[in-house]
Amino acid sequence: MLFDEVITGRRSARRFRSADVSDELVDGLLRLAVNAPSSMNGQPWEFVVVRDRSKLAELAAIKDRYCPPSKKNFPATMFETAPLAIVICVDESSSNERGLENAIFVTSYLMLAAYERGLSTVYLSAQYHRDPGLCQDIRQLFRIPDHISPVSILPLGYPDETPPEKIVRPPRVIREEYNLERSK
Repeated sequence: MLFDEVITGRRSARRFRSADVSDELVDGLLRLAVNAPSSMNGQPWEFVVVRDRSKLAELAAIKDRYCPPSKKNFPATMFETAPLAIVICVDESSSNERGLENAIFVTSYLMLAAYERGLSTVYLSAQYHRDPGLCQDIRQLFRIPDHISPVSILPLGYPDETPPEKIVRPPRVIREEYNLERSK
């Protein structure tokens, strides 16, 4: 698959087949993902791979508990069928005060690598800026130390749905400076 096809073809899946995803495949995805850029090459990533069905159910309940009102119509049901989830974390001591950005880069690489291998994911945040309880509850569920911050969660598996084609708006390009008259 060409890289352009990976970029334009990746979609979020919320239903997964029951087919197992091997540890070897997961490890290979993680080895690719850690090639992502990070602030000052700190490479602060840590990954919690979750296969235990009860933990996945608890994670879904936590996500639903902290779901913003605008997303209440999108419960975390994807954990019911996903064979696993990966919680992407950063070690704050080596993130150079860029933990969020570092985690988003590695998460993106992981999502693209998964798609290229026939797997699907859906991006979920492990942080909610209005309520630190989400991050704290995830930390508690997986016994994550305080200096490690969970940032994102990827349910991962072989898709059991074909998400619709994405309608992409053309890029909004500003050359040199913003023209406030034209932007209205």
